[in-house]
Amino acid sequence: MPVWIKIVESENDKEMELQVEEDGTILLENLKNVFHTATTLKYRNPENNAWRVIKCVDDILHPPEDDGWRDNTYLLVVPKGQERKRKMSEPEEERQQQRNYGPVNKAIYVLFDSEDLTEGDLRDYFGEFGTITNINCIISKKFAFITFEDESVPFKLYGKPVSINGVELDIKEPESDEKEYRKLALIYKEDKITTRQFRDFFEQYGEVTDVYVTKPFRKYGFVTFTKPSIAKTLYDQNVKIEGIKVFLTKPRPKMDKATKREYGGPGGRGGYHAMPTGR
Repeated sequence: MPVWIKIVESENDKEMELQVEEDGTILLENLKNVFHTATTLKYRNPENNAWRVIKCVDDILHPPEDDGWRDNTYLLVVPKGQERKRKMSEPEEERQQQRNYGPVNKAIYVLFDSEDLTEGDLRDYFGEFGTITNINCIISKKFAFITFEDESVPFKLYGKPVSINGVELDIKEPESDEKEYRKLALIYKEDKITTRQFRDFFEQYGEVTDVYVTKPFRKYGFVTFTKPSIAKTLYDQNVKIEGIKVFLTKPRPKMDKATKREYGGPGGRGGYHAMPTGR
């Protein structure tokens, strides 16, 4: 019966499996078919968490002498110079995604459909969550930006159902260049899915900071995750939400307001790629 071992290119990557030869060894050539810069493998010593490097002689990787391959997860080993070259050759977008782990914004963007609120109402309510350093509030425009001293506070509030004096608030993550890498564009033809239903659906994949649905309905929207890798894994997929077919895709790069209006959307948000035909 074939024996397989689990291999990752770097820690926290998705695992893949490589078949072991009949004599228990692994041919470096087979490893290089997938990772051309690989020289051997390494794994964590379960007793002290130190790295153990697999012995490679004449392009043959030999199993650990104590217990064989066991059920370890083996990490790729490449020369440091090669690793640097690999990273430098990656597209800028991928490097940006690796640098950004989640929201770094200290602010929340609050929308409300009433002029009965005051800045004092907002300060009193949100001050319970942490120290507020700034409030930029225009009641007549029905929005406010609230900045906190502690950057962990906004994430606890994004999407939270909040009502002040009977007025419901929509709490979003403010737009930023960094946020664009964590967005997923949603394309759908029926205006039958609510913001809450979108949030509930996508939270099965990871933590969501923001859901945007166009008003009036323009057949697209956005969901933003805490990590760019989550959005990326969902590109070019079809899903059904509340019985409605939704195509998930990579947002277009941000455009200036004048250009964006030509595509039927408000300025300041990323666009989307059109839904492919025949899906």
